[in-house]
Amino acid sequence: MRLMLAALRLTRESSPTSPDLRMVVTAQDAYGGWEGHLLATVVILLCLSRCGLATHSVQRGVAFVLAVVREVGGVPFIRNEDTWVTALAGSALADAGVSPGRLQRTARYMCRAQLADGGWGYAAGVTQADADDTAVAVKLLICCSGVEAARAAKAGVGFMLELQNSDGGFPTFVCGAPSEVEITAKCLRALMAASSDPTVVRAARRAWSWLASQQYADGGFPAEWSASPAFPVMHVCRAARSIGGLASASTVRHVTQGCAAFLASTALSDGGWPIRAGDRSSHLLSTAYSVSALAALPNPSMNLLNMGVNFLLAADGSAAVEPDSLGPRPFVYDVPALVPIYRLAAMAHAQSFGRRT
Repeated sequence: MRLMLAALRLTRESSPTSPDLRMVVTAQDAYGGWEGHLLATVVILLCLSRCGLATHSVQRGVAFVLAVVREVGGVPFIRNEDTWVTALAGSALADAGVSPGRLQRTARYMCRAQLADGGWGYAAGVTQADADDTAVAVKLLICCSGVEAARAAKAGVGFMLELQNSDGGFPTFVCGAPSEVEITAKCLRALMAASSDPTVVRAARRAWSWLASQQYADGGFPAEWSASPAFPVMHVCRAARSIGGLASASTVRHVTQGCAAFLASTALSDGGWPIRAGDRSSHLLSTAYSVSALAALPNPSMNLLNMGVNFLLAADGSAAVEPDSLGPRPFVYDVPALVPIYRLAAMAHAQSFGRRT
């Protein structure tokens, strides 16, 4: 956003010595775009072209945009989000029982992708670290052995602590921006897994208090980075399991009972869950989120859990699935790799629940 604003300011006061121009030009990545973000890149290119400045940067930017145009003529929202997807897939594999040794290559990739401030961006070439990528990366690295992974995870924890808002929640990008449920739940889980240091524990408790305050009367939570109402519920259920006895038992019980009621009220007769409230057809991703949520609860409905698992087992994993990823809102974009990742994670969480009982 700051880069787009700087480019827009150039249209009012174009000067080859402008600090805004210097900021924009130096931020251009090795691929020719800005932060791997096509909308930001196009806005910046339009502004630079209008001003007649930085012609070399414009040429590189145009080449970048042309290179990502799809065969059907469309342009993706972002170049890729390989760093985030890698961390997410690694965590799903770890939950499924893959040994730390098998994940060492993934851990090394994540360590190389870490930014100087201790956080992670969503893809190579992205210089803006965020809480989402950082929380998922830290969670993965904790599952891996080695000094390098431990060092990177510790730095990631420091980044998250610096980002926490005064209300206890976590924003995605900048401290002071509105706290978000899904991001806060992910950060809480990463912090609890990473350290028992009193400072980290206090941060996790504050995060839990904020999360509990965000629950709707029907047991659900605000949807932010996914169109599925089950997505934030999944993250909160897993956060509740992570916080355990470090939070008020009555508050944890109230939140998880509300989540259980929400999942029961939104389940469909075929054993799955819809992508939108009111839909009468189940969605594979929403069902995976719901199964993971149920598996994190202390006493879930076994009927719902079994039906959800059966739905996932019977679903055609190669079939096209309506995308649910949002961000920045209201753009919807498709990340096909999320279907097998979240499906695997849900099955692993259900299996883990079975072992607990």
